[in-house]
Amino acid sequence: MVRRSKSAAPPVCRRRAFMVRRSRSLLAISGPMCGLTLAVVTYAGGPPSWVDDLSPIARGDWNDDRAAHLIERAGFGGTPEEIERLAAMTPPQAVDWLVDYEAIDNSILEPFDESRIWDPGMDPFPPSRAEAVRMGRERGEALGVNVLPEGSPRRLQPVVDKFFYGLRANSIETQRLGAWWANRMLTTTRPLEEKLTLFWHGHFATGDTKVRDYRMMRRQNEMLRANAAGTLRDLLVGILKDPAMLVYLDNGENVKKHPNENFGRELLELFTMGVGQYTERDVREAARAFTGWTNDVLAFKFDAGQHDFSDKTFLGRTGPFNGEDIIDAILEQPVT
Repeated sequence: MVRRSKSAAPPVCRRRAFMVRRSRSLLAISGPMCGLTLAVVTYAGGPPSWVDDLSPIARGDWNDDRAAHLIERAGFGGTPEEIERLAAMTPPQAVDWLVDYEAIDNSILEPFDESRIWDPGMDPFPPSRAEAVRMGRERGEALGVNVLPEGSPRRLQPVVDKFFYGLRANSIETQRLGAWWANRMLTTTRPLEEKLTLFWHGHFATGDTKVRDYRMMRRQNEMLRANAAGTLRDLLVGILKDPAMLVYLDNGENVKKHPNENFGRELLELFTMGVGQYTERDVREAARAFTGWTNDVLAFKFDAGQHDFSDKTFLGRTGPFNGEDIIDAILEQPVT
């Protein structure tokens, strides 16, 4: 199903194909370090009798094929040994093993290894070239050139341009982060944990092309994993206070005098209730409730001076709501 290059893949990479479902197909993906190429393979699914059948599987009908199907749906496929171990359980035991994953030792996984190509001196990183120019002028230096103290043998000292070096450094680290996560999906002993993390990553979509800080993306990945099987409220609070999401949806620009509706609209339309379940006024009032929610590089920051503390009317209720009040009101709606 997956075509190998001529060079032998490392043992870890032979354990499991990383498969992401696209309709009724699977896209088999693995990084260059695994020596694999890309291949799209047709997924035939289970027998027709499985369609719309939610009745429990009897112990006598539980076998290797059904165990393989389960671990493929709840994870990224299994090795023959993993499938055999799952098939030896009863169906309830197999489900419990997948779902109650926190008790499973996952110490085999390595943490992300920082290359240190990102220079700590780049904080705060300019969000645009124009902002880099503005920062340079404020500090009394041209973009990419520092003026040395009088008496220096070299009055002008070329330095690395923060903006363009930062873009390149971040691009490299982001690629490494993606490869690290893909390898984690391949080697984890908690397949459902990574499958859920991937699901929430797709649902609460962000992108490094705008965030442009791999550290934010890494911390978001950790937050999604920590809350993957928890309550929806904890997950929503976590993602809406997440620096990567705050940057991605421009909430740093959402201030009392000039509310930015992007954050509130995405919350209502894409993350929770869906189109047609709220009014444009609800969007505007949600935006006001989230004013002042911003980030200080890698940390959430509530800027009280930019928050609108006055009453808002949201989903039929009125009060001096803040962001968490909006989340609670959304979660009380049957459509959510």
